[in-house]
Amino acid sequence: MSDELNYITILDLALSRGAKEVDGRISGDEFNRLGLPIMGGCEYCGATIGAYNAYPSKSGYLRCSDCIGSDGFETTQEYEEWEKPKCQTCADTERLINELGGISELENYTYVCNECGKEHIKERK
Repeated sequence: MSDELNYITILDLALSRGAKEVDGRISGDEFNRLGLPIMGGCEYCGATIGAYNAYPSKSGYLRCSDCIGSDGFETTQEYEEWEKPKCQTCADTERLINELGGISELENYTYVCNECGKEHIKERK
């Protein structure tokens, strides 16, 4: 967990999901395997952020340490619980994606769940 904030970073998530280190480093391929970005931009200020200083927020986007405010996650368990589908329709959508081998096997699509209103956006890599 970050020393400056009590919120987890993408790096914390990668480690909790079993990221494999080689010579003390985690490769971009490893982040990809875990479904996590290695770099991104802050939702608010647009700052370039890496896994070590990118904070997942409750808005669903990454934020930097200056912009995370009170919208971060204190534990990886809290994040994983938040990320789980909130209804059966969403769970079925996520299950289908996993059964097909991940999003790389699907065409791009946007789906808004009629049950809970969650928007699913999947892009072909």
